Amino acid sequence: MKSFLFLLRYSALSLVRHRWVFLLTLLGVSTGTAVVTAVLLANKSALMSFQNAVSHVQGKTDYSIRSSAGVLFSDRVLDRLERLSPAPPLSLSPLLSRTVRYNGSLFWIRGVDFLASGDRLSQGGSFAGLIREGAYLPPGGLRKFHLHPGDRMRVLYGTRLIDVPVLGEIPRSESVSLILDNTLFMDLAWAQMMFDLPGKISRIDLSWQTPPPSRPWKAVWKTKIRHATGASLVLVSDREKHKEFSRLLFSYRSNLFALSLVSLIVGMFLIYNTLSLLTLQGRKTFSTLRLLGVTPREIQAIVLLEGGIIGLAGGLLGIFGGHLLSRLTISAVARTLDTLYLPVGILPHFRTTSEDFEVLGLTVLASLISSVFPAREALRLPPVFSQHRTTLESAKASGRGRSLFLGSLAFLAGLLFLDIPPVHGFPLFGYLGALLWVFAASLAVPACVGWLSRILRGVQRLSGRESSPGLLALSHFESGVSRSQIAISSVMIGLSMMTGIVILVHSFEMTLNLWISQNLVADLYVKPLSCQEAVCRERLDPADVRAIRNHPGVDFVARFTSFPALYRGHPVWEGFTELEKLSRKAPLSLETAHPQKILQDFFRGKGVLISESFAYHFAKRPGDSLTLPTPHGPVRTDILAVYRDYSSEEGIVLFPWRELSPLFDTNSPTNVSVFLKSPEESDAVQSFLLRDLPGHPKLFVRSQPQLKKRVMRIFHQSFAITYALLGISLVVSVIGVGNTLLMLLVERKEEFRLMRAMGFSFDDIRKMLLLEALWMSLTGTLLGLVLGTGVGWIIVHVINRQAFGWTILWSWPGGTILLLALALLVVSTLASLLPSLILGRRNGLNRGTPNE
Repeated sequence: MKSFLFLLRYSALSLVRHRWVFLLTLLGVSTGTAVVTAVLLANKSALMSFQNAVSHVQGKTDYSIRSSAGVLFSDRVLDRLERLSPAPPLSLSPLLSRTVRYNGSLFWIRGVDFLASGDRLSQGGSFAGLIREGAYLPPGGLRKFHLHPGDRMRVLYGTRLIDVPVLGEIPRSESVSLILDNTLFMDLAWAQMMFDLPGKISRIDLSWQTPPPSRPWKAVWKTKIRHATGASLVLVSDREKHKEFSRLLFSYRSNLFALSLVSLIVGMFLIYNTLSLLTLQGRKTFSTLRLLGVTPREIQAIVLLEGGIIGLAGGLLGIFGGHLLSRLTISAVARTLDTLYLPVGILPHFRTTSEDFEVLGLTVLASLISSVFPAREALRLPPVFSQHRTTLESAKASGRGRSLFLGSLAFLAGLLFLDIPPVHGFPLFGYLGALLWVFAASLAVPACVGWLSRILRGVQRLSGRESSPGLLALSHFESGVSRSQIAISSVMIGLSMMTGIVILVHSFEMTLNLWISQNLVADLYVKPLSCQEAVCRERLDPADVRAIRNHPGVDFVARFTSFPALYRGHPVWEGFTELEKLSRKAPLSLETAHPQKILQDFFRGKGVLISESFAYHFAKRPGDSLTLPTPHGPVRTDILAVYRDYSSEEGIVLFPWRELSPLFDTNSPTNVSVFLKSPEESDAVQSFLLRDLPGHPKLFVRSQPQLKKRVMRIFHQSFAITYALLGISLVVSVIGVGNTLLMLLVERKEEFRLMRAMGFSFDDIRKMLLLEALWMSLTGTLLGLVLGTGVGWIIVHVINRQAFGWTILWSWPGGTILLLALALLVVSTLASLLPSLILGRRNGLNRGTPNE
């Protein structure tokens, strides 16, 4: 115990002696930890909010009966279930779920049977005494939305306004406290009447009565229920229900967390660099300790304890900073989820101890791992040689060929990893392949330093500008690779990750612009005003569509509608389109050599078209058959072709419009594309649709430029948090350069004093240090550009493909990347000014006379 306390005290004092180095390292590690903490908290908040919203929309019960085709169904199913003999030991709760808008805010409508005792929300309170003609809000909802009993809420449903009387708040209970504030409870029969949906329900929630039956009897009852409900309805357990919707967030959350680890990885390099240099500087002390009887293992323990102290302190500071930063990340994630998936009403900032301990453990573990190699160096250095600084440099120089060989092996291993399919939809081996390429580039740093040094030396000779500071800077840069390798690697990693993301965003943007130009060619796009998210379930009245079509300025309209469905337990979309009209202006991007023949077969109803993401996720190709759910039961059809689509990562199956009425008993579209006789009349027609259309329906009308602008705004918004995270990684990289230079200055202070005695001015020394920083930053920048291009290729062609199933066109935005590289090069080079200033003040090197 005394030995451990001695080693711990010695490690702490060693860090205190190098306080500036320790503080810079601490800053880098805590910054990386803060990013990981903030993303974990944002992911936690997003997941819990999403699950809460899904529980609200889909119900939190043992089972739910719903349509596998994503439509409303008849409440007569209840009669069939109640006629089962003997009566099932289940409580049945029919529910009608809709969405409306009030004062610009989205509200969930929950139509429940106030007289039924089975509704789980009535636990701890009763609905039986509530008035049936109006709406109730959760406890606290009246105050939040400035409402009072007796008020009338004029809500927007689809294209029409409905007056809903406010009756009060539902009774407070434990289960009610988890309900979203923007919820309106109505009696089921009254809601069916108000929304003109007689006899229709969204689902039936089933809960086992107490005590629940044994597992075999549960299986028996489930079979009976499935037989009674028919093939068009599915029985979904609570676990399956949440798994289905949480899968939507999996790719987004996993990729976000993987990107956040970049900052922590750069922090690990920073710890490795610091401890390596501390080990080199402490070689005299280690020799003395060895002569005094300290064992090699105890010296190794000193280095490991230094890493542990840095990890623990950086982790604690990072967790505190992460909670502050999470307020921004939660907001950014909330906007993305609201836009792309579901208006979840993101829950507030979470402060959970479990995440804090996870991040702290991860940081300490990463610090200890980073300390292992410096500790091994301390263990292997014999006392007699540990006092010679050239020993390690000579070993490093002789090992450049071996490092380059190992780097080549890592590169080839990463290349092999890229061909391995994803694990449960997550591109695990794509990320591992990219990580191996990063390690390969790091191992190539010593060789690259040697090559660049020879080039720079030749440039100096040819230019005739071989100044003493320049020659010394180049000499130290070439011989000090063991000290500068990690700083170069940290710059390389930060720039490469940012370059990879810039390539992804630019490639995706270019692909999206091309897709928009090929597909969004209508002059106007119309849908219900209440539908302002990516998911639209409200529909246009056929009479309104006819009025739009009959406008004298309209050439033709093309209708489209879609239904959320389940295929193999995964959510997909079944779409119905008037493609024969759209193809006049915008031929669909089909992956086939005979698009005209495929389109003719599609128009005749000989099969369906599937999106690229659907084909990838379910391993389908033209000629395969599909069995898809409809309100009338499963329908079997053939796949004609695959088409490019970037509107849904889940996947879309396209049917011809003529199949809509027979399969789904409706002829109402969710949106229509309007083509005008004269595009110059776009503003006039748009004004007519918004103000003068018969019946004055409430429509959401956008012109082609407006829609394109909205799509691109959503696109850039989804990448905003990614840019922020990688920007922080670049900051950590710059800290790494400054930290390395400070360590080198401390180690070479006697050399600087000798240079001052030989007549070098402080400006000469500062110029030499600035050039050293420039060469280190230049090496890291050049390697970062090469590695970043490779990482961008992996992200575009492997990770994106495996995560979303999309094909993205490759693009290398040279101007943006080079500007980013130049900015990092300048900032990293200027990072040498602060260390040189600190050393000059502490050691008197900046005085007018040499400090001997």
